Amino acid sequence: MTCPIDRCKVPFVFTLLQPLFRVGDWTVKLLVILAFAFAGWLFNKILRFARGLTDFQVSAMTIAFVLLPINGARVGLSTSPATLLLPVFLSGTFLLTRKNYFFAVIGWLLITFSAFQPSYQVFSIAAIFPLVVHDLSTRKTVVLRTWIVMACLVCVAPLQRYFLDDLVVRLGFLGEAGVVEGTLIPGENRLYNVIQPAFLARAILVCGVLALPLLLSGLTHLRRHFSLRDWRPNLVHVGLALVSLGTFPYMAVGHFANLTDWIVAWLPDTSDWDSRHQLLQGPGFALVFAGLLELVTPRFRNLVLHLCVATFLVLSISTFSNYHVDGLKQRDVIEDLRLHRNEFEGTSVIQFVDRALDLNARGRGVRSYEWDGIAELALEREIMIPEQITAVDGCVGQVIGKLVTVRKVSGRLKATITRSRVAAIDISNLVVCVAP
Repeated sequence: MTCPIDRCKVPFVFTLLQPLFRVGDWTVKLLVILAFAFAGWLFNKILRFARGLTDFQVSAMTIAFVLLPINGARVGLSTSPATLLLPVFLSGTFLLTRKNYFFAVIGWLLITFSAFQPSYQVFSIAAIFPLVVHDLSTRKTVVLRTWIVMACLVCVAPLQRYFLDDLVVRLGFLGEAGVVEGTLIPGENRLYNVIQPAFLARAILVCGVLALPLLLSGLTHLRRHFSLRDWRPNLVHVGLALVSLGTFPYMAVGHFANLTDWIVAWLPDTSDWDSRHQLLQGPGFALVFAGLLELVTPRFRNLVLHLCVATFLVLSISTFSNYHVDGLKQRDVIEDLRLHRNEFEGTSVIQFVDRALDLNARGRGVRSYEWDGIAELALEREIMIPEQITAVDGCVGQVIGKLVTVRKVSGRLKATITRSRVAAIDISNLVVCVAP
């Protein structure tokens, strides 16, 4: 049974966000920013629990986690639920580090809840890393409690996949989701993000290679000492293993298929919405970054860190300002549609032609359902937004609606600073030729 992506969301999240949407979209964006800052604080606390790390390493990893120019799509309203689950997951991981068993159980429940987002099902195993590192640093071996926690974390994915996902739908916790004749509502997007053999094989190969250094290091230590006592895993090796866990669920459904997909998601003007696939790569890249800093001569280490932070800030600010301008463009289109509402009386079909593509965030295209939402919000009624109708100038034919051309009127920099207008619309008849 498959649950459609447009119906099966994380339980309760939409219910919690709905009051914020009523106040304004900006409240959700602010919540995401605050939640990510909280995630950075939790990440710092978890690193300090792990022990065996210097203050410089912990600071470098925390800075990298917060400022790395990845997952720029986190500010999008459609991606905010997945981003908001990150502090939930880290809260669960933090509680697992507490000696109190009650806190540990609550932590496991939080991690299990975050796993309603499928990518967290694989990444849930990452919660065991700080416990193992702490044990090796303080006890010189992995204690029984950690093995028990590890077994519980391994159960998260099958528990979610084969029990909880169906249960919450049947109990009606997902709003629109329901049951039809004993089967989950199929929906037209039921094949969205489905694991396929070719994708899965690539994910196993690539992520296996990333995790191989840590695995070989542990096996070598076991072969020599017949236990994990005194094993000190390399920071870069641990980071690569975390990257593999954060990447595997996305590769298994066809993302990160080639090297280009890995690179463009870091750049501020490319990748469309694909940077959202970097959601769980942050902790791993943060550890790799700190490990590579250790290779720099100590006298230059602070200088390199500051240069990297400056680069991260420039790229991140550029990325988020692109989304800001994209939002201003949508604002201007909505305002112009409202201003010319009289021209759309009796019109049920509108085709948009976007001549201001460079104002779109990260080189993305505006989807037809986005134009549909913009038109419906501006005109306060349902409008048909066709995807493939060719308007013919000078053709003696049938007028079936309106053609709205979006054009650029200002640059990004000025709009970013002053929030001035960046786009305007031109309205003409949408004409199709009548077959003779």
